[in-house]
Amino acid sequence: YIVSASPIELVEPLAQALGMTAGIGTRSAIVDGIYSGELDGPFCYGPGKVEAIEEISGRQGYDLERCWAYSDSASDLPMLEAV
Repeated sequence: YIVSASPIELVEPLAQALGMTAGIGTRSAIVDGIYSGELDGPFCYGPGKVEAIEEISGRQGYDLERCWAYSDSASDLPMLEAV
């Protein structure tokens, strides 16, 4: 997985192009096919990344204690501590 604060519309194609399982990114709410300006889930930054990966790990049955993560930013410390 790539986990990024960037919009999922950018993160998911990048993950696919790199042969990764999927991308986790910030999701925008879409109402009647139009972006509403609201988020559809957590802002995937700081603690929001933890919320997003916990949601995926719960759905997929991943044990975060057996996972690992890499980062280039101190803002990812909550995510790094979660895995």
